[in-house]
Amino acid sequence: MSLNKIAVCLAASVLPITASESAKAEGIACPAVSGTHLRYVQVFDGKPEEKVSLIAEHGDNREGYWKLGYVYDQGRSVTVQCVYANKETRDIAIPERVDTCRYQIDDSGATKMDCK
Repeated sequence: MSLNKIAVCLAASVLPITASESAKAEGIACPAVSGTHLRYVQVFDGKPEEKVSLIAEHGDNREGYWKLGYVYDQGRSVTVQCVYANKETRDIAIPERVDTCRYQIDDSGATKMDCK
């Protein structure tokens, strides 16, 4: 499994972010989707349809991070894509500059993602 496709489980208590909604940099979380569970998170330079998926600087099944400042330095932005077991996706645009996005998975399987 590639570093940017870390398998994750998600607890029911997450922020209610809908597809393609812009998000504040801190407190980003994939929304719960009824009848399925989160499989992995991808980070893109730009929109997912541009297919510029970024590989994490470090990543495993518990934590990892992406350095992203250079994307904004080039006048672009980042999108976090939540991918579920039923192949549904939810996109979270981050138009404001962030330097790093980190994910962490706790013992219960809940995923937290913060970008600063």
